[in-house]
Amino acid sequence: MRFFYDTEFIDNGRIIDLISIGVVAEDGREFYA
Repeated sequence: MRFFYDTEFIDNGRIIDLISIGVVAEDGREFYA
């Protein structure tokens, strides 16, 4: 089974912070954090 993911980051010039991640499986199951 394959999974597809998307991420969002904030870059303030000093550090890069992960602010969210979403994952969708081939069968349609979703996870967002």
